[in-house]
Amino acid sequence: MSRRRGFLYAAIKASEAAARQHAVAERRQAAATTRAARERERDVRRQAAFDLLQHVLHGEQQVESLNADLAEQIEELSTLLSAGLVAAAPLDFATLKREPDTRRSSPASWGSPSRHRPLTITYHPRWQAFMRSCRGRSARTLRRQH
Repeated sequence: MSRRRGFLYAAIKASEAAARQHAVAERRQAAATTRAARERERDVRRQAAFDLLQHVLHGEQQVESLNADLAEQIEELSTLLSAGLVAAAPLDFATLKREPDTRRSSPASWGSPSRHRPLTITYHPRWQAFMRSCRGRSARTLRRQH
């Protein structure tokens, strides 16, 4: 029995205690890491909710501003219309009526270049310039034609 209480027994007990302490430290580390991850996720959700709220508030302000602008435009148009109706004279249909253009036009004149810029050709190609670059069977064929 004396051996159980000897150096080896004390070393085994010390290593078991150290292993327990190491396991506790690892569990604390894992718990702290998990807690930090949950806090980060919670902060991200809070920030997303805050951003959404700010977006909605900004949209409401923009809608109110546009509605105020439209109300001003409606007011201006109504005052303009009422002033125009008060100052307007009765309509005279004789002045509104206009005579149609009854001149005859020929479709042939639509495509004539006389109404547009005159067509001028400044370069007149010569047959001899083409004959120099043309050789072989095609040159013989072209010479027979001219």
